[in-house]
Amino acid sequence: MHIFSTLSVSLILAASPPLKVWIKGIQEQGYKADFLPCLLQNVQGMLAVSRRFRDALNEWQKQNPVGDKIGDIFLANVRCFQPFLTYAACQISARDELETEEDTNHAFAAFVERIEGLSNPQNDGTELGLSALLSRPAMHLSRYPLLFQTVLQYTSGGSSDRSTLPTVIRLVENDITEYNAALTKSEKRWNLVLLQRRLKSRPGEEVASRNLACLYPRAVDSYHSST
Repeated sequence: MHIFSTLSVSLILAASPPLKVWIKGIQEQGYKADFLPCLLQNVQGMLAVSRRFRDALNEWQKQNPVGDKIGDIFLANVRCFQPFLTYAACQISARDELETEEDTNHAFAAFVERIEGLSNPQNDGTELGLSALLSRPAMHLSRYPLLFQTVLQYTSGGSSDRSTLPTVIRLVENDITEYNAALTKSEKRWNLVLLQRRLKSRPGEEVASRNLACLYPRAVDSYHSST
């Protein structure tokens, strides 16, 4: 069960030592107060879910040192992944905030280069790039179905996991689909925001948001088709 406990914790990027390096560095550099909350929106919600999941797994293992099933404990917790979907909806704006800060703040760009140049103290191959860390929740969610499918291959016919694990896999795959949909919708919405920012008009010729549909029909139609 140790592998499942470890995976449940690593779902959440805030539990990663490399991210703590970034957070500490940004706080020490004294960047604007809303910078970290923008980058890490809803991280606390994901952390709470992951900790609850980890604690349930650890308690289960204490009571069952050699367990013959895992599906029930996952089925009880897998329905609580909504914070990850909320995070996905904010990820595009967070990424843009990061890129904007790097492009306009030379001190921050130097800070990023310095942190990314640090060696990994655990030598576990973990990337120190902040963009890579921000995308970790989706990456770890996607590992669950593959892991459970492998477990199913070695599960005896009389185990209750034969029926519960397929249900868990389906629920996680639904979460992954919703995560990707929220990310895509957020990206399309953000592209419209960027388009509006880039439009330059002379006084008296301002372009209203509703007129974007005339100027960029494909972008607007694509956005509305996903809502």
